[in-house]
Amino acid sequence: MSGTQYTDNYWTKIQKLIDKKGITASKLSHLAGFPDNGSIYALKSGRIKRPSFWMIMRIADALEVSTDELRPDKQGEKKS
Repeated sequence: MSGTQYTDNYWTKIQKLIDKKGITASKLSHLAGFPDNGSIYALKSGRIKRPSFWMIMRIADALEVSTDELRPDKQGEKKS
């Protein structure tokens, strides 16, 4: 998977979750504890190609989901 596809897939999953929660990317940034919106917008725009585990963990916590739900290599898989 290329860097751009990887980022697009992360952002696609994040966007679906923020839409479902009815929040903005800016609000997500605040909930995740980032000092400004720069990190979220860098991920959204593709400037961050491979987000750190720390970043994904903070976003997952803010969205109240597991980090697995944000993985680009998982396509809605659920463990039984």
